[in-house]
Amino acid sequence: MIKTCLPLKWLIISCLLLVFLVRIPSSFSQDIFIPDTKVKKFAQQADLIYYPLFLASFDWIKNNDTAILDIYYAPGFLRKAASGGSILPDSSMLKILPVFKQKNISDKAFPIKFPIDWSDTVNPDPSWRLWFQSLTWLNSYLQSTNPDSVNGAFCVINDWILSHLTYPATNERFAYDDHAVAERLVVLQRALVVMNQRGFSYQPFKSRLLLSVLNHIFFISSLEKYLCWHNHAIIFDEKLITALRGLPFFLKQDEFIRLAFHRVFEQYRFVYTSEGVHKEHSPCYHKDFSSTLTSLVQMAVQCNIPVPVSIKELHKKALEYTRYIELLGNSFPVGDCSWPMTQSERASPVGKFIDAPKSAFVSDTNNQLVSSSQKCKLFPLSGWMYVYDTIQKINIVAQSDFFSFSHYQQDETSFIIHVDSVELLIDPGLYSYAKSPVYSYYRSPRAHNVITVAQTRDSVNSSNTGLSGISRYSLGSDSTGNFTGGVEMTHAHYRYLGIETYRQFFFPVEHTMIIRDIIDSKEKHTFNQLFHLAPNATITKKQGKFLVQWPNHPYYLIIESNVKKHKIIQGSNKPLQGWYFPSFNKMAENPVLIFQGKGKKCDFVTRIFIGIPGFLPPDEAEIVEKYLLLQSCLDSVKRKTLVHQHVPARWKPNR
Repeated sequence: MIKTCLPLKWLIISCLLLVFLVRIPSSFSQDIFIPDTKVKKFAQQADLIYYPLFLASFDWIKNNDTAILDIYYAPGFLRKAASGGSILPDSSMLKILPVFKQKNISDKAFPIKFPIDWSDTVNPDPSWRLWFQSLTWLNSYLQSTNPDSVNGAFCVINDWILSHLTYPATNERFAYDDHAVAERLVVLQRALVVMNQRGFSYQPFKSRLLLSVLNHIFFISSLEKYLCWHNHAIIFDEKLITALRGLPFFLKQDEFIRLAFHRVFEQYRFVYTSEGVHKEHSPCYHKDFSSTLTSLVQMAVQCNIPVPVSIKELHKKALEYTRYIELLGNSFPVGDCSWPMTQSERASPVGKFIDAPKSAFVSDTNNQLVSSSQKCKLFPLSGWMYVYDTIQKINIVAQSDFFSFSHYQQDETSFIIHVDSVELLIDPGLYSYAKSPVYSYYRSPRAHNVITVAQTRDSVNSSNTGLSGISRYSLGSDSTGNFTGGVEMTHAHYRYLGIETYRQFFFPVEHTMIIRDIIDSKEKHTFNQLFHLAPNATITKKQGKFLVQWPNHPYYLIIESNVKKHKIIQGSNKPLQGWYFPSFNKMAENPVLIFQGKGKKCDFVTRIFIGIPGFLPPDEAEIVEKYLLLQSCLDSVKRKTLVHQHVPARWKPNR
């Protein structure tokens, strides 16, 4: 039986031990971002110049106005470009026809037919269309030593340019939108480099390509589709800088590079918390954009662009945070992330298969055959907690961040459990960006390890940003140096129903965690406490406990709750429940253990033991005593009141 109150004798003992056992935090302030209005003004002034040039460039391309090239490109380069009289081969004469294929987006090759249909009717998946329009799939053809492959890429580029001579494009979302246009600029720049290095002198294609590069530079440098306070704004500027650095013959190179660095460093100030944690709550995005920041800092130094002190500090913190992500491998599937590789590739060898001990339900404190080193790293301003065991390779990650809507999933207070890169308690992962019932499901609370309210709609309100996070914590260690403590998280998504909810995580002893959900509602509701188990799990109930095992590894869970009503759902379609997404556009059934409570005030207390070979559950009395002590310590800490953090207004053009 899991208790939730502290006997008098333990209240006295807790007061005596508090100083030695638990480190209670001092008050921690909230992360508030203040935009730099000078950068905004600089960007708006640039837009006044470059957006009209972008619109004018369509006529330049239509008329093949080579006189414009003398303004923007070095004369020596233009003379070289004009040498030779060959023309681009007709697409009907191509020996190698390119195909569109993009990892995780278009596993099935899409053959190209000329003239190319670039419209949105080609494919309903927005991710497919974005990467199709980006032309990045042409890079392998441009890099080929076979001239026929290069000619195929040139013909596709030529078709794209001649098919887009007006703005906005009709029935083409990604012709000049999102980061497809920024990705495409780099492809156009690489095509120019290939033409120069390989001696291709096709006219008038080369002039048309040079003018199209101008068209893209002007557009990306304007604010027409610049997505402030979003990863895609960073992509705009990073790709612009990358392309410009590959165009030494472009006479305005320094001017545009300076603009891009001003904008991108301001965007980075927003997308990270002050602790260096990426706000889009997806580990893979933190890693990717931290790597991009590393490249940008290096390029800034090479371009003699000063790197602000604030950016240097954020960069250092971002790389430090990356270390905790990598405890679980290269990345892990939380938010819009899937595993970057197969389990066999990411996992360390777990040795010869060993069945979970037959005495898994027997407490035996003398059976601890392996040493441990349990640690915790908390990011209180960012809403992330990492509990990890450096010897047993146990990793528990919990998060409650909500700063922006980019790549958002309603997963605040959810958590996962991995052992040696093997998933036990899971997040659903990423299925697709195409709108569908599955899309709605995996972004909803029903797909995560959280408390849900039965028969209510999902509510994602912009006024709730900043109202999710860590509300209090008390951390310490036991006599052997292992982490012990309690952390409380919350969110505001059910306040529209008059419901306040707090989730507390306690770590009383090694390999054991207790999840307490405290719910206070104005009306009676049915509440569900969800635990999503990795696919192929078998669940056996005995003596009020649930033993969860898998056929392909020796690790297991024992789950026990003070709430007796429960159900198990797997692979349900009406409604969608019990689905896991191991990779893009792939679904697999997984069991969900659900504890149910009803009323105005509910208190769910669930204990999870993480089983590994040679380590049996600790003594019941020890767990209860230490848990009650930790609960008392956490309750003695003043609860932090979180405040709304609005997303700054997008930079609007002053045209």
